[in-house]
Amino acid sequence: MKGWIIKLTPENCLAIGGHTASWFADKATARDHDGYPVIPATALKGALSIEAERLFGESKARSIFGTGLLRFDDAELLGKARELYKDAQDGASPGYQRRVGVAISRRTRTVQTERLFDWETTAPFLKDAEFRAEITCTTEPTEEQKKLLEDLWKALRVTGLAIGAAKSRGLGHFKFDEEELSGATVAMKTLARSDKSEYIVRLVPEEEFRTSRLKARQYLMETEDYIPGATFRGAVAKAIGYNNGDVFDRLFKQTTVRFGPLYP
Repeated sequence: MKGWIIKLTPENCLAIGGHTASWFADKATARDHDGYPVIPATALKGALSIEAERLFGESKARSIFGTGLLRFDDAELLGKARELYKDAQDGASPGYQRRVGVAISRRTRTVQTERLFDWETTAPFLKDAEFRAEITCTTEPTEEQKKLLEDLWKALRVTGLAIGAAKSRGLGHFKFDEEELSGATVAMKTLARSDKSEYIVRLVPEEEFRTSRLKARQYLMETEDYIPGATFRGAVAKAIGYNNGDVFDRLFKQTTVRFGPLYP
């Protein structure tokens, strides 16, 4: 099977919303459980899918990204830039900064009254900062799929890749590079995954429920159409409670357990 290491070098600040909630900003950028900035696998897949559709058309892009062919990992920050986020506290790390914005009415094209909001981005990254993620094939790709992926990597090495919010303002732009994983490496990683326990969780709602951002907008409480992994993790943590110290520590203070989102 095939696989690749995706290397993303940030050229500016980064803002990826919808993954992390904050009491200090209306819109917070994505972080991992230790407070380091992260590019979620869903955001990386979405950005690559958009570029593939732009280059090859919807049908061919769907043959790569809409068939379950590829497995994406989160892109983690490497290099000395991580020092800015060491022991990061929400709203208190020098690696994050807050910006102020105003909402614009789509109908009148003017500023809406009482719609001031603040949003969080990362601070400008150091020169050696780099995000890395692994993409592996779940099945052997066809020759056409291999060719499409090779052409996509080739194009992105020239144009770069944009991820997250405020891309038109220059945020979220990356230099792109990739390195193909050897077949043996992919096989070893697949075997390592098979040694780990994975559970499929099914939740049957007994009443209406809502998962949304922390703050309302003009008395409208928005809801997501899925249950984020962080929300599910928090609910499980509350159910277990601090009294079950050993179980709680193994599930929520170690990095080996990951909670994925729940989709309908």
